[in-house]
Amino acid sequence: MDDIPGPTGPQGPACRALSEHTEAAKAILRAISNESRMMILCCLAGGEMSVGQIIARTALRQPVVSQQLAFLREQKMVDSRRDGKEVHYTLTSVPVRTVLESLDEVFTQRNPPRG
Repeated sequence: MDDIPGPTGPQGPACRALSEHTEAAKAILRAISNESRMMILCCLAGGEMSVGQIIARTALRQPVVSQQLAFLREQKMVDSRRDGKEVHYTLTSVPVRTVLESLDEVFTQRNPPRG
């Protein structure tokens, strides 16, 4: 496994930098590995949304949305604010936003892979 080249050779600077942040990277990957959480995060990447708006956009059931939002709040990836009876959520994690934007670029072919 040590012979897998990194961006600048085996165990290059990018790999060393990532190794210092493995727990944070694992938390992001854990969050987006769940389809419901990824859908919710993608919605919130577009701006603040209420729980009702998230449900309408994703077609997920309310208990699922609430459970996943609780997980994302606990991971400090989203923040909430109450407006009367409605709760609004915002994506607050810049690293999560960056990963979602990268995935969007890869899978929508805005930036086609070279090679």
